Amino acid sequence: MTTRIRVAPGEQRASVALEGTLLVPRLIERGPRHVRVALLSGGAMLLGGDSVRIDVRVDDGCDLEIIDVGGTVVYPSDGAESEWVFSAVIGDRASLRWDAHPMVVSDQAHVVRRSEVRLIGSARLHLRDVIVLGRAEELGGIVHSFLHIEDGEGAIHVEEFRVDGQRPDLTGTNGWRVVDSVQIVDPTASGVQSTDDHTTVMDFGAGRFGARWLGTELHLSPFENTRPL
Repeated sequence: MTTRIRVAPGEQRASVALEGTLLVPRLIERGPRHVRVALLSGGAMLLGGDSVRIDVRVDDGCDLEIIDVGGTVVYPSDGAESEWVFSAVIGDRASLRWDAHPMVVSDQAHVVRRSEVRLIGSARLHLRDVIVLGRAEELGGIVHSFLHIEDGEGAIHVEEFRVDGQRPDLTGTNGWRVVDSVQIVDPTASGVQSTDDHTTVMDFGAGRFGARWLGTELHLSPFENTRPL
């Protein structure tokens, strides 16, 4: 099922088009060039075999902020994969800000995540994504994640990674159950600082950054404490 968000600037208030049933977008606030939209769950998700798609379009000169109302749980399944696909096109002089709430991946769950963002002109992006392996007293399931961010000059950040809570030694998590990632494309941003040995920062130049923190509890994340976005 697809959730669609489309915003464009207006003289008195921005134009907003929202669509979605499993993941429901709701308008919170809008001005001529700024829109805030909340995402609410329309039912239990993600179940085995579910496919959730989020399609975002921010027209030239408009700023969109997405706010999660609660996180997402990927529930145990009989082996059927769930799918979470996020795609966005951000226009010239426009911006997208999304400080997403955690996706919790239960034991015996398997989710494939795909995120694709295309930036046009001087578009800006502030994106935070959190994966938590397992609910209370669980090790967690499998996450296979793909990321592609590009602008008019080509790819900025392309990444694929796979984590398995049942086999942390083989998937690079080394027992850490929280994967907290930040992507920033904004020449005015101060970037992300590496605060400890668990934080990896990638500086792509010209105000383009990627960062990841691995830890045991989300409240220990430097991104959670400082809210850099």
